Amino acid sequence: MRTPPDKLIGLSFLSYPSKQAEMRWSARLIFAPGLGPDGMLEVRVNNGENVPVERGHLELAGLLTPIRNGVGSIAYADFVRGKHEKNIWLHRKGMPPVPGRLAFG
Repeated sequence: MRTPPDKLIGLSFLSYPSKQAEMRWSARLIFAPGLGPDGMLEVRVNNGENVPVERGHLELAGLLTPIRNGVGSIAYADFVRGKHEKNIWLHRKGMPPVPGRLAFG
């Protein structure tokens, strides 16, 4: 399966609500136009103050993806293989893991 050759597709994920901005996060998984199963997906992760997460790991699709300076990557095939995995967490050093969910809107 390939993404449309003329459209960028993105999935957004948000942490569950927290009163502490530093605990919140948002992530965007980006499917580039024309991307096929042998490609890589970019993931961008920001904290609750909309600043890129310096270091951490995003748990998504059964994978623990390293995030550096707000960016990571996931193999398209690995994402498809783990698409039914429900756990979505952001792990950051010195902080407890924070769960999240797929966001619509």
